[in-house]
Amino acid sequence: MSIFLRIIAAVLVLYATFEIGRHFPSSGTVVAHLQDDPTVLLDHPELISAAHQLAKNQREHKNRERRASVIAFQETFLLESPLATMVDNGKAPFVDIVEFLDYQCEPCKASYAVVQRAQDNNPHLRVVYQMLPVYGSGSELAARMALAAQLQGKFEPFHRHVMKSDTALNPSVLAAIAEGVGLDKAQLETDMFSDQVRHHIGKTKALAEQLNVTGVPSFIVSGQLLTGGLTDDLLQAAIESGGNPPL
Repeated sequence: MSIFLRIIAAVLVLYATFEIGRHFPSSGTVVAHLQDDPTVLLDHPELISAAHQLAKNQREHKNRERRASVIAFQETFLLESPLATMVDNGKAPFVDIVEFLDYQCEPCKASYAVVQRAQDNNPHLRVVYQMLPVYGSGSELAARMALAAQLQGKFEPFHRHVMKSDTALNPSVLAAIAEGVGLDKAQLETDMFSDQVRHHIGKTKALAEQLNVTGVPSFIVSGQLLTGGLTDDLLQAAIESGGNPPL
């Protein structure tokens, strides 16, 4: 007996009860009824689309739970690593967003202002940034530099300047930003190419795969996966939708 037929049966139980006044005591009874009299689907074709939507919702619910579980399992990596890059207003307990980004990604930069406004409107919001360089060597260089800036305690100003820069990123531009925020050049160059930074980026890529993150920007909010550019309303709705317990 097909899973789809069972889903249709479950939908029909609800629909029959609340919309068309028919009563079936169980989805098993509905399955038997459908096998005996499939014309009910001709009378109510909307059940097909309702069944599709129910199946979609069930899949998303399971995916949301799985993503939340992965995030919780990776708490130490995300929040306690020396290279954990996050920005908050200092108002615990925190509500967490995990963002995967590439500094050469224009939608990532466009989403930066949306995230900033969300933090202004939600004082407990904490954004946990994950460097996912996918646009080549320039992206890799910027990601390494951001993580190295974290080791000097200056991730936030470096991140802010890069995200607000409207100049194409290259080594000279990045070096100027690093100098502007007061990073020690020699230490920066040492840390950028360290095994510590390389391994961290590798673990971030592995985490992205676990979460089925296939592009940037991607946001995990209350277990939900949001991809592409954000709007204020979309992000706020995601923040409010699940209670999102802190990591």
